[in-house]
Formats: sequence, structure tokens, C-alpha cells
Amino acid sequence: MKLFARALGLPLQLDQAVRALAVASPRAVDIGMMNGRPFVHQYSVRLRAKVVKNRRVYEYSSKLGKIWASLKARLSILRGRIAFVAEIICDGDSQSGRFSVLAVANNEYGVGHMPYPDQLDAGVLGVYQTGVLTPIRSARFSSDLLVGKWRENPDLKARTAEKVTIRFARNRRRDHALLDGELVVIEDVVDLEIHKGALQVLVPAKGAS
Repeated sequence: MKLFARALGLPLQLDQAVRALAVASPRAVDIGMMNGRPFVHQYSVRLRAKVVKNRRVYEYSSKLGKIWASLKARLSILRGRIAFVAEIICDGDSQSGRFSVLAVANNEYGVGHMPYPDQLDAGVLGVYQTGVLTPIRSARFSSDLLVGKWRENPDLKARTAEKVTIRFARNRRRDHALLDGELVVIEDVVDLEIHKGALQVLVPAKGAS
């Protein structure tokens, strides 16, 4: 979905992006780290990762095919409740329980659009979590997040932090998370932190295309 490009204000069409980058200016933005691995968008656990993993069983060769495969993958997991057990520690504040969704983003999501930040240099992680969701609540959460209405979702708890530690239950079966959209094996302890202004990027001038 080109979420980091959207956050930078980069045109989404390749020819327009090339022209915009040709006159772009360098700028320092934040970057997240997950157990020493960098990420520019987010680290997420369970619901979204399950969709991506299930999508692999469907064949597609186009953007429309990928969207259709994602829809079928999401429908396949909405038949039951998806949950994991963990302790989430945000700047020293600890919470343990069962969750269906946990996402830690490079800066806080903006409102009124897809899940990407309006500001990439605030120096915080956006932390988004839900308790165990029923299939109906899971569908509503996904819809609210996609259109930027996450603040209105009654199941979502959102906050910011500079450092987040996640301790997963050791008796869980081996599972995957998403790091910038790529499947990664979940480690028993995951440390996430923000590095303010540590990434140099090219940012197009407003209106460039």
C-alpha cells in the first residue's frame, strides 16, 4: 500500500515519483528498531500477519489479484477468534493479557486516511492494541483502521512511547509477525525503540509531480 511513501508525500505513480524525487530535498526523519533490525513503517502481531500468511496459498499476478487474495485470506480468519498471550511494556508501564491485535508504528498514525503518520519526526512509537476480538469486531476494526477512523473504534487502545518491550508466552506455538509487511518469526522477547532523526530521506516539494 506504499504507506511510507504516502507518509513522505511521494506520488504513487512511478513516473510522477521520479520527477518529484529529481527536485526533492534531503530531510532527517525517525526510524524504528526491532531487536536491532530497522523498520520504517511498523511491527505488527497476529491479525495482519495471519492475513499475509494465509494469502500465500492464493495465486495472484496483479495488484487487483493481490487485493482479492487478501480479501479471501481475511475472510478465512474471521470465522474464529485470533489471540495471543503477551506482556506489553510501554516506557515502563506493563500490561499483560490476551490480544488479537498489536502494532507498533514509526510515529503515530494520522486520522482520516490509511494507517500512516502525518509526522515522521515526532520521536515516538505509535502503539495500537486490542483485546480478543470476535469476528464481527475484527471486521469493524479492520475497516476503521483502513479509512483512518481508528480513534473511533471502541476496541482499540492507542498510545505513544519511546520504547516498547513485548514478552510473548513461551508455551505458544511458533508464529510470525510482520516487519514492514514482511513475515518474521516472533521472538520470545521483542524490544522496539525509536531513533529520532536517524534516517536521511528525500522529501518532494509540496505539489511536485
